[in-house]
Amino acid sequence: LSPCPLSPSSLRTLQQMNETIVLQGNVPQHADNPYQGGKKGKKKDLNEPMISRRETQWQHFNNWIQQANNNFTIVIDAANVGYYQCNFGTAPKHVDYHQIHWMAKHFVNLGHKVLLVLHQRHFHPNLMPSWAHAVVDQWCTDAERKSDSGIYLYRAHTGTNDDCYWLHAALKCGFGEEGTTDGDDATKRERRCLVVTNDEMRDHHFQMLSQRQFLRWKERHQIHFKFGDWETVPPDTSGRVIRRRI
Repeated sequence: LSPCPLSPSSLRTLQQMNETIVLQGNVPQHADNPYQGGKKGKKKDLNEPMISRRETQWQHFNNWIQQANNNFTIVIDAANVGYYQCNFGTAPKHVDYHQIHWMAKHFVNLGHKVLLVLHQRHFHPNLMPSWAHAVVDQWCTDAERKSDSGIYLYRAHTGTNDDCYWLHAALKCGFGEEGTTDGDDATKRERRCLVVTNDEMRDHHFQMLSQRQFLRWKERHQIHFKFGDWETVPPDTSGRVIRRRI
């Protein structure tokens, strides 16, 4: 879990390009290309109210990260983890909330400060099962409060791409010195912050201009994952199946 450092200017460039894609839909040099990349279809046409709403939402997210002192060391693409191996015929439509929690606790037990980024729709009453509340309630949404579980949660707003949020969090928390909150000083060294996802980020690579820098960051800061085999709990309990390991 020791990424090789990138220069502060490279990290700042990646942050700025990701932010531009979030707020404007694309970087200016790619304005003529109608596609998002990564088989995600065409870009959305943004009007002024949509851009204004995105700016407000994005500022809220940046403020939230700042309140947490920019010091998350693991950022988890929670939807990617929650949907892992959940594509069988009888699978529920919601993410596996237990699976997300197991992943987060794995890194908390290794001494990391963990941030989950998950879209707001996964908490809608029509999608989120009642049993999941006991799991989700362990994830702290107050960036200024100490989490009892060591796990923090940011809910990406409706109409946003949560991928851009976890990417931004990983970039932002990986810039600056340990224990500082100011990432504007280009002389500061890179913090340790890794992102857990099996998403290959092809759309981000496609839309960014500094593609070499992005690939370099990705290969040095991404943690791929898999879960172990299923096993059944002892017969004297409920007989349900659980994950063996991460």
